[in-house]
Amino acid sequence: MTQNKKNDKAPSDDKSSNKPICGLIMPISGMPDCPQHHWKNEQTILKSSITMSGFESRLVSDADER
Repeated sequence: MTQNKKNDKAPSDDKSSNKPICGLIMPISGMPDCPQHHWKNEQTILKSSITMSGFESRLVSDADER
């Protein structure tokens, strides 16, 4: 029996999908007027909206540099 290397990972381990990617550019650390949890809440709202629009969201700062 032969196995495809691409399918050896569990689905939850595979970060790639067939959806187009929407890159998020946003602050991720706290500032004097906006603590870090504010940005985490904003990110949650944005990710939900992006997913509902048929895209996969990714922070641009998390991108693999190639």
